[in-house]
Order: sequence, then structure tokens, then C-alpha cells
Amino acid sequence: MPTQRATSHRRGVAPRAATAHAGFAALIACVCALGALLFPTVAHAQVATCIQVSAAGKDSASLTRLVQSELARHRSHQLVKDGCQTTLRIEVIEVDEAMGGGLFLTGSVDGEVPDRVKVEPGRMDRAVEQLLTVLLHNDPRRLSGPERADWFAQQRKAFRVRGINYIGAEVYEVGALVDGRLATLPGLALVARREVDWFHFGVRIAGANQLNSGDDRLTLTSQFTAQLEAALFTSATASTAGFAAVVAGLEFQRFRGPATLSDRESIETATATGFSPGLRLGLELGRYTTTHGLVFAQVLLPTFASHDLDAGVVDQWTPSLSLGAGMVF
Repeated sequence: MPTQRATSHRRGVAPRAATAHAGFAALIACVCALGALLFPTVAHAQVATCIQVSAAGKDSASLTRLVQSELARHRSHQLVKDGCQTTLRIEVIEVDEAMGGGLFLTGSVDGEVPDRVKVEPGRMDRAVEQLLTVLLHNDPRRLSGPERADWFAQQRKAFRVRGINYIGAEVYEVGALVDGRLATLPGLALVARREVDWFHFGVRIAGANQLNSGDDRLTLTSQFTAQLEAALFTSATASTAGFAAVVAGLEFQRFRGPATLSDRESIETATATGFSPGLRLGLELGRYTTTHGLVFAQVLLPTFASHDLDAGVVDQWTPSLSLGAGMVF
């Protein structure tokens, strides 16, 4: 494993500016690199689209607003009242119990072959989302030729067109073995992610810091991370779903302890920064709503060992385990 030389600092002296500047530069680079993925834009011309909704015996006004809202998420089409290039027709059909029962949503574009989805109890929004995804994707006005049946291309397109942006915060407790003892630090993280169905991709900036305990033994006093995250959920539709994620990014560690290489007894600090991948496992709640709660466990396995050549404050590899909870909205 590569060794990361730690930088020592005597008590009361600020860390070297070069280390801090390098950490901030890497953090900013991480965030900028994700900007285009988390908040994508589409430069293609939009198809002017009119909507006709038929919902006999139902609340057609509410359904119309729901269809309009879903249409606005598809960058390939634009809602208009006149000058239509294409017309989207949506109809609600309720089947009598004697014939099997059920509520169905059908739709067509410019008289093309219609498509139909079943409306699950209380999930008209999901039915509208599924129906418009199929209809607008196959709109003859939008298609310029046959599209390859490329699974990765389809997922990339779904992520771009139907993805939803979330931001949120997490609180957690991080623990690490330092010189054979457990060091714990409370932390706070800010997160941003883009999610579609069973997948999300995001960025996290987190910091944990230990208040001065008065103990002069070696301990981990700070940990800061800037991470990219790719996660898979156990279900794209369930209200509660488990998830597993791969995380990778920059990790900054600060230690405090005796200077073993110094001629006189002193307590100093040492810092190290490097690449740190890891895994996250957890459970997300309330996925039907716009605000999701989550609990998680995260393991970080840095690719560097902190080795202080100046004062001998620290010489070890320091993986960590974090337990926490958060919310995104």
C-alpha cells in the first residue's frame, strides 16, 4: 500500500497552507466534474405538443395538470395550446368488477398505436410517468431513425430525461482504530444526487471533527471527505428499499499525539490526504414522497498510510466505519 507522508504541526501552529490548498482544489474539481451529470441540459429542438385528456367520472382537471407536469420533465417535448406539431391523447378507462375490474390509462400520439398501463391503487402519478415515457419516446416527430437496442444507452437516456435531482444532509458518527484504541468523531455531510428508478449518482462533502478531550495520546481529530457515489436500490417502486453504493474520492485525516522523533516531549498534529474508496449500505424510507429518510453504514478504505517523517506523530493505515442517518428532498 502506498505511504502518504503526513505533515507535522506543533501545538498552536496552523497546518501548512499547501496541504489545505491541495485539499480544497481537489474538492472543487470533484464538484465541478459532477455538475454536468447532476444537472444535465439538452440542446435538441423540442416538439410542440398539445394535450387532450378524457377522464369520464374522474377529476379530469387534476389528471390534466399531472400530465402537464410529467410532460415538462421530457426535454424532447414542449407543452403548447396551439401550433401543435403533435397531439398527445390520454384516456382513463375503468373496467367493471364483473369484467375483472381495474383502472387503466391509455394514450396515443397522433393516432398511432395506443399504449396502455394499469393504474395501481393510489399511484396515478406512476402510471402517467410510465405511459408518457413510452409514448413520447416513440413519437414519430421526435424519431429521426431506428434506435439501437442498447441497454446502456437506454439507461443513460432515462437518467438524463427522467432523472430527479435531490439535495440533503446527513449526520453520522465515524469510528477508527488509532494506535489500538477506538477514536470516534461526530460528522455532518451535504449531499446532491440525481436518481432514476433503481439507480442514483451523486456527490457528497462531509466533515467530522473531535472536540479536544484533553487526552495527549495519539488520536484521529478530523476527517474530511469529498466523494462521488453510485448506488443501486433493491426496488424502483417500493416505498422502503435497501441500497448498496460504491463511493470514491478525496480523504483528509488529521491526527494529534506525542512527537516520538522530537528531542523533547511535545504534542503535535500531523495530516495526510489521499484517494479513499469505500462501500455504503443502508435503507431508504418514504420513496413515494418528495422527502426521503435514510439510515446507512459506510466503510472507507484509504489507499494511503499516514506516515509522519518529521516528528513521528503517526505511522499507520487508518480505515474507518461510519453510522448515520439523513434526509434528501
